[in-house]
Order: sequence, then C-alpha cells, then structure tokens
Amino acid sequence: MTSERKIAANRLNGRKSRGPRSAAGKHIASRNALKHGITATIHQPAEASNEIDRLAKLLCEGNDNPALFEQGRAVARSAIAIRSIEAEQIAVLERLRDPKRVAFSNSVNIDLAKERSIRLLKILDERIATRDRLIAELQEELPPLSELMEDDDDEPDPIPPPEEKVVPPIKERDDAEALEEAAVDLIRLDRYRRREWSRQRRAMWSFMNLKLMQRLGA
Repeated sequence: MTSERKIAANRLNGRKSRGPRSAAGKHIASRNALKHGITATIHQPAEASNEIDRLAKLLCEGNDNPALFEQGRAVARSAIAIRSIEAEQIAVLERLRDPKRVAFSNSVNIDLAKERSIRLLKILDERIATRDRLIAELQEELPPLSELMEDDDDEPDPIPPPEEKVVPPIKERDDAEALEEAAVDLIRLDRYRRREWSRQRRAMWSFMNLKLMQRLGA
C-alpha cells in the first residue's frame, strides 16, 4: 500500500513536470517541434524514401543481402539528414541578413523586443496625448484669424509644401553580423549534424563488416 508520504511526493513531482509556466519558457517549448522537424523530413514516404532506397542500392552494388541493404538505408538516411541540416544552416544565415530578424533560439532577444515595443507604444500614446492637449490650449489662447490679418483683402502667403524626407534603405547584415546573430541557431543545428554523423559512422561500420563477412564466408 502506498504511503501518504509517497503520495505527497508523487503529487509534488507531478506539479513540477507539467511544462513551462512563464512566457519565456512557453516560447522555448513552442520551438521543440521545429528542432525535431529537420530530421523528420527524411521519414516522408515519397521522394525521401525513394532517394534513400536508390542510395542504398548504389552502396550495395548489386548485393541482394537484406541485412546489407538495411544498413545501406541507414547510411543513406543519415546522409540525407546531414544534407538537410546543412541546407537549414545556410537558410538561417540568409534569413538573418535581414536586420529586423532575430535567431529562433534566442528567446531573450525576442522577449526584449516585445518589451521594448510595448514600452515604445506607451511612450507614443503619452506623447500623442500631450500634443493634443497643447494644441487645444493654443487654440484657446490664440486670437481669431481676422485680428491677426492687417488687411482682409490681403491673401495669406501660400504655405510651401513639406519637404519630402528621403528614408535611407535598411542595410543588410554582412556575413560577420549575420553569423554572429545566427550563432545560437547554428550551434543547435550543429549538434544534430554531429549526432547524424555519428549514426552514419556506426551504420557504415556495420555495412562494411557485413560485406567483409560475406566475402570471408564465400
């Protein structure tokens, strides 16, 4: 029979393992599917599976041993995963050339950007309210327009059109700046690349051992 102490401990552990509660923690957890989506592309049943089989047949060189073919598929699967990860690393760098973008993994930057946007919106609202109040006060203090004009027949001087402000184009990040911003994402992707490389190496050793055993047995 479970003791009261054990029940209390189970309840405490259950409360601790119900996922993140803070906004930053929830944001990080929301990226979990993205982390695993890179290698998940190789499990698609159409083009990826056909390419895996094609590469495995090339490795087997006409050998119809099912075990050898399965190890060849493992080697090909890891090769395609590594290729997908490297393509994603290039896409991350290209994406972060835009100075308005931030790294997916850098949740601190995203949270700071949100806080800064909220703070700027509050400041803007306060300034708009102050401007409207000053305009209302000036309109009450100014005399009528007829008193300001010396002669009613004189037409006021035309108001010159406002000068058009030339907004300079936003400069893209150079290679060094994009690499610095993408460092967090690239390090995470590199962990997956090294993991797939280890899997591919183990599969390759098994593949070579099977081939060698077949030759010795023959």
